[in-house]
Amino acid sequence: MCRGVRWLMVGVIVVCIPVVAIIALPAAASPPPENYEQAVEIALERRGLAPRGLSVDVCPAGPTACYQRVYATVHVAIDRPYTGFFACQHVNADCRLTIVNLDISGALMPDIVAAGSLADRVSAAISYRLAQLRALVGSWLR
Repeated sequence: MCRGVRWLMVGVIVVCIPVVAIIALPAAASPPPENYEQAVEIALERRGLAPRGLSVDVCPAGPTACYQRVYATVHVAIDRPYTGFFACQHVNADCRLTIVNLDISGALMPDIVAAGSLADRVSAAISYRLAQLRALVGSWLR
């Protein structure tokens, strides 16, 4: 009887240790990025590129174009300026980065934590309207 209990304890230990390790590994991983700029930077760093300057223009066609899917243009300076884009199948997930001159095509970006919130959408709508207003005023002044 003592042998059976001993083997049962060994079996429980052999099963529990890998399960605990699998559960603990994601907790040790770095937290997901909070915005699209951080996600682009992480995607570039995964490819061994260290951007000196980075800007992301989310929904350049206007907020209604990004109601279900997000599209953005990316401007990055490494050794010289490069322009690319990313598109997301969902507001904050499944984003793919493309910068043709850097041979990056459809690189998966990490999912974003806070993207797509109401504040982000209102901010995008306001910045889009301000850009339209600036363009209109600029055309009148010429």
